[in-house]
Amino acid sequence: MKLTIAFLQLLPGETLEENLNKGIRACREAKEKGADIALFPEMWSHGYRFSHDEKEIQKESVSADSLFVKRFSELAQELDMAIAITFLETHEPKPRNTVCLFDRHGKPVFRYSKVHICDFGEADDEGVLEGGDRFFTEDLDTKEGPVKVGAMICYDREFPESARIMMLQGAELILVPNACPMEINRLSQLRARAFENMLAVATCNYPSPHPDCNGHSTLFDGVAYLPELSGSRDTCVFEAGKGEGVFTADLDLSMLREYRNREVWGNAHRRPEVYESESERLQAYGSEQQLTTLNPLKQLEIQPLPYDFTVCKIEDTEEPDLRKAFFFLEKTDEEISLVCRTEDTPEKTLECEHGWKAFRVKGTLDFSLVGILAEISGILAAEGISIFAVSTYNTDYILVKEENFERALGILSAKYEAAECSF
Repeated sequence: MKLTIAFLQLLPGETLEENLNKGIRACREAKEKGADIALFPEMWSHGYRFSHDEKEIQKESVSADSLFVKRFSELAQELDMAIAITFLETHEPKPRNTVCLFDRHGKPVFRYSKVHICDFGEADDEGVLEGGDRFFTEDLDTKEGPVKVGAMICYDREFPESARIMMLQGAELILVPNACPMEINRLSQLRARAFENMLAVATCNYPSPHPDCNGHSTLFDGVAYLPELSGSRDTCVFEAGKGEGVFTADLDLSMLREYRNREVWGNAHRRPEVYESESERLQAYGSEQQLTTLNPLKQLEIQPLPYDFTVCKIEDTEEPDLRKAFFFLEKTDEEISLVCRTEDTPEKTLECEHGWKAFRVKGTLDFSLVGILAEISGILAAEGISIFAVSTYNTDYILVKEENFERALGILSAKYEAAECSF
């Protein structure tokens, strides 16, 4: 099964009516070239030119049931060709940057609004727009059969989650209206989104000399390996030049589907249970900047202690010689507990357990730091290693049974800096 995609890499006019008429002509040309889908660049209704005054931009915007949008629905039915039309959509409290996909019968498949808006705090950015709130993947009816299609718009491509969500929704093809310079790094992002999700990514850009655009609309088919090839193949099956035109490229869906069935990217080896727990942990700690301050993985050092330790319960505090190093004494209304070097264990104890080794977090910890013991215990618990912890004014001491000590130290050394012991 093959799908022919038309990239309408067009220079916009000055008015909505000019863009409507030029868009209609381009769609007719795409149909003449055998297209199954015609894709416009970003915000074609206004040529990605819009007021940055909040009142004016609302006047400029068009609704999803406006004559501009409806005309492309009618045209899709007339041409028996799907059309992905882009426009500045009326929305409250702010307009949205939207693409509406109509199938070859003129029926709406989805209406997607750009989730990641370019709000960089600059006077001419997208801060006057509102971001969308979800991604869509829907079945698009074609003459050859249904295709699962989603969409993202320009800046969305820079967030791997955009394409990943649609892959998980079953997308085979992602349409990407665009309005920016497509240089090697942005093209590499599109290549990566196609490769890592085993799907096709079709991007339509404005041509040069449209401001800050350079053409280079592309189709990446996502198929990196074929059985008959000894190495990898180039997943870019089409790249336009910088000039204006209606360009077409064929997507071999049968090849893509066979590839998805036999290869291991996409969803094959994902570990969502790990990602979810990590996401929860990150949310608990706050922003990445805070995480650098609060998360021991980012800055703390682990220092092993060269002693054997004993944990015991004693009757009174008179016998322990507190002049010795490493006495941790805790008294409550129910018990008196002592942790000490094994060689310093009192002769009289109520209960006693030998065979502990210890390490400590090197340095003096600020009392504002949170989650250090939880972090360490969580790492070791995941490996089936239990701990006994003691906190002092300066830092935390972590004890593990001697048979687990080297393994625990190895696990933590892979995540923390390991400090030399100076004893």
